[in-house]
Order: sequence, then structure tokens, then C-alpha cells
Amino acid sequence: MKKNIISWAMIGLGVYTLLPFLFISQYNQPSADDFYFAVRDTNNNFLTVLKSAYFGWTGRYFNTLVLRLNPLLYHSFGAYKTYSIIIIILFAIALSFLVREFLIKIASVKQVLGISSLLIFLYFAQMPSVSEGFYWFSGYSTYQVANILSLLLLIILQKISPHSFTQKNALLFLLSALLCTAIIGSNEVSLIIVSCLIFFICLHHTFRIKKISMIFLFLMIVCLAAGAVAILAPGNYQRMENVQEFSGSPLWTITGALSLSAGYFIKWSSSILIASLIYIPFFGIPLAEKIKESGKIPFINLKLSVTVYLSLFFLLQLFFVWVAGGSNLGRVENVIYLYFLLGWFFNLHLALVKYSYKEFISFTSSQKIFYGCIILLFFLHVFDINNNISTAYIDFISGKAKKYETELIERQKLIKLSTSDTCIVKPLTEISKTIFFTDIMSIADTAEFWNNEGYSKYFGKSFVITESKTPAIKSNIQTLEELGKRIRGKIFESKSQK
Repeated sequence: MKKNIISWAMIGLGVYTLLPFLFISQYNQPSADDFYFAVRDTNNNFLTVLKSAYFGWTGRYFNTLVLRLNPLLYHSFGAYKTYSIIIIILFAIALSFLVREFLIKIASVKQVLGISSLLIFLYFAQMPSVSEGFYWFSGYSTYQVANILSLLLLIILQKISPHSFTQKNALLFLLSALLCTAIIGSNEVSLIIVSCLIFFICLHHTFRIKKISMIFLFLMIVCLAAGAVAILAPGNYQRMENVQEFSGSPLWTITGALSLSAGYFIKWSSSILIASLIYIPFFGIPLAEKIKESGKIPFINLKLSVTVYLSLFFLLQLFFVWVAGGSNLGRVENVIYLYFLLGWFFNLHLALVKYSYKEFISFTSSQKIFYGCIILLFFLHVFDINNNISTAYIDFISGKAKKYETELIERQKLIKLSTSDTCIVKPLTEISKTIFFTDIMSIADTAEFWNNEGYSKYFGKSFVITESKTPAIKSNIQTLEELGKRIRGKIFESKSQK
């Protein structure tokens, strides 16, 4: 009964998590590269764009293809909002199916949905940049699409029999190869994760039965070939020469990566640890006992798995510091955080299968008090006013998101009506942190005006610029205080009218 209550509570938490992000999508607006890519892809066919990008900027061949789906190519701002809803739903579905695949015939539907909801909450609550993950097309088409494809790849890999040459296995291999090729051609971080994953799986099966798995060996060859095409693109090296964040110092790269790894581990693990203490007695140990009873114990060395997990986590940070100097790129951190989250629970699952016993969840009086405190602490995290979920609710309820969209729509109308080639427009006054990525630069800014160039060309102008800088994003406390004042003002106004 207690397990059912917890499962339903987690499912409710999943619904609570997703609702504000789906609702706020109706106010989403394009920004930054969205306009530049729309102009580029409108004026050139795919092969021309692919060649230009490959030799001049990036080896992300699959991402160049996905960018052709940019709704701004068709001037559809409505589709831009719908895309965000679709990407959120696809992510949630893919994650749920992944949990189902790993716990098939072990967990009930409620347990699968409960665990999936817990993971969805942890991802949305702590992901470094929600706007870059689900609302900025150029960002999520590069990174979040690769995340979803990676989840699908994990599902298919779980179905493959490593030493069987059946028709089903051949089809699964083909699908895996296509997914690997697409993921590797999306972004470099996903390239590293997928390539290392396939290598580790191939190594695991080879050592387990002293025989090379030809299927995973061929997959590894596919990854190497796709990786070579992506990494050796001349555009990558040209971009690194131009991007100032690139770090050529080995010492800075290693020390920076160690610092980032430690910092993110501490930052991300606190909430995940509390969630794990709920997962262990209500999901983890009961499922581990079922696995033991079924005899289908995973033949994966826990120490090796944890070592690979932590080593790859460090490698990702190493690459991040080397290429971007550790700068704040939320879209990259989103990918690393998803890896961190899933890897954590995968290794926790292995540990429970190996070390857990039913006696651990006897729920004595002292244990009830302990778990009661843990649940209370967990729900304090759930309703933390500063987490991404609370921020989405506040942005939606306070009207910030709606006003943000209204101001951008008014700006676009003024630009279209203007007869001048150069337009000076008002800056935004309200910014929704959930859906806002960046705005065009102002007269007072000294940085490059690359944002403005794509934006201006899209609306057929020589140059569009704001008359002053974009204001800082208000904190949730400030927003709630202002909302309270507005509500009080309306109450007093209605009373005075009576």
C-alpha cells in the first residue's frame, strides 16, 4: 500500500513538473541564431549550406539537416511554440520508455511511471538552462534532440543480443547505427558520450564471455567513422581559431576540468542524493529483490561501471573547458547533466542488486521517522522557490511570460511598419527566465552585434538595435512581491468603485 502511495505521489510529481513548461510554451518566441539560420537556409539549398558549414564552421552534419526544420523558414511563429511542446513530450516519453525497457517484466506500470516521473522532476528542476534545453530552437535542435535520440539508442541497445545473428538483431543493429550516426553528427558532447558508451559495451561483452561481439564491434566502427567525419571537418578548426573561449593550455584545461567536475558533482548530487534515499526503499530494493529472484542479475562489474561513469564525467568537463574555456553554455551542461543523472541511478541500481537485502526496508519505528524526514526534505526541494519548476510556474502565473511575448510581437509589428532601413526599438521590460535566451544588442553594448544582423535580415532591415540594454532578470521573490502589489491594487480599486 505504501509503495502504491509513493508511486502515485511520484506520478503526480511528474505531472506537476511538466505542466508549467507545457503551458508557458504558448508564449515562446525565437531569438539569436534562429533568425540567422532562417535567412541562411531560405537563401540556400541544403547541400550548399552543408558544404559551407562543414568547411567554414562545424562538422555537425546531422544538426545542419535538423536546422532545416526551423519554423521561421515558413514564418510560422505558432509552430515555434508547438515545437517546444513536442520536444518536451518526446523527451518525457523517451525517458519513460527507457525506464520501462530496463525494468521490463520486473516493475509494474505504476512503478515505471513513478521512477520515470522522479527522473523527469530531477532533470527539469536542476537542468542548467531550461530555455536552451526546450525553448530556443537552435539550442534544443543541436543538443536536446541528440538527448532524445540517445535515450532511444539506449532502448534499442538493451534489446540487442550481442552474439546473435538473427533478422531481428540485424534490424536493431541498423537502427542503432543510424541513431549513432545522427547523434554523433549533432554535437561533440553527445559524440563523446555515445562513442564511449559503445566502446564500454563492446569491451564488457568481450570480457564477459571471452568473445568479441561482432554487432557491437561494427557499431564501434560506425561510431569511429561518423566521429571522424564530424571531428575532422575543416570548419571545426576554423571556428576554434575564431572563438576566444578556446583554451590551448593543457594545465588550465586539466585543472579547470577537475574544478568543474567537483563543482558540478556537489551542486547536482545534493538533490539527487535526497531523491535516491526515497528511491532506495520504495523502488530500488523491492526491484532488486525481484531481479535476484528471477535470476536475471546483470553481469556488469559495479566498480568498473562507477569508474567509467566518473571518468567519462571528467572527460566531458575536460572537453568543455578545452573548447569553451568552461564558459556558461547551458545547452552543453544540459547534456552532461542528463548523463550524470542517468549514470547515477544506473550505478545505484547495480549497487542495490549486489548489496541490498529485504531487511533494509522493514520500516521499524526509527526507520519510519528517518524516511518521514527524508520525504519532507525532498518535498522542500520540490517546492523550492528558486528551482526551474517554481520559476516556470511564477513566470506563467505572474504574467511575465505573456508580457515578454507581447513586447516582442509589438516590436516586430513596428519594424514591419517602419519605412526606415535602420530601426531603434525599445528594450524588453519583462523577461521570463524560463523561455528567454537572449535579445538583440543595444546602442550601449560594446560586444559584437551578430544577434542583430540575423534579426535585421530576417525582417528585411539593414540594422535593428535597442535604445538601451536588456534589464536583468528579476528574481522569483521580486516577481511575487510585484504580483502581490498588483493584486492588492486591484482589490483596493474594486472596493473604491463600490
